[in-house]
Amino acid sequence: MPCSHYFDLRKGVIFVTSTGTVTDHDWVANLTAMVRDENFHPELRGFSDYTGVTESLVTANMLELLAANQASSPRARWAFLVTPGFSGAMIEFYKSQIKRGQVQLFLDRSKAFAWLNESVPQEQVIV
Repeated sequence: MPCSHYFDLRKGVIFVTSTGTVTDHDWVANLTAMVRDENFHPELRGFSDYTGVTESLVTANMLELLAANQASSPRARWAFLVTPGFSGAMIEFYKSQIKRGQVQLFLDRSKAFAWLNESVPQEQVIV
């Protein structure tokens, strides 16, 4: 599957990875599985790595629907690591539509982690 996730509950982070060709179905299937998982909590931080995406077939309509997702807390932070170009533009559009939570795009993993680590206890810092 092009989209997958895992929870690091000790650090309070959901890690999402997407690779290859990503479709509407891939995004929805992963998001649905993630929020239905017993480990999901609306306050968790999220890190999504889209640097491995080679083709995005995700539609603007689907991005609008996903951005309206009420699963995350308004305080939840999600960092998207992207490459310049299409994946960055896709996530930028998603960010512009987001209704809950805080979303930032990054081209540098260490900067993404630094943003996610702001104001968290030392034991929850990710590197």
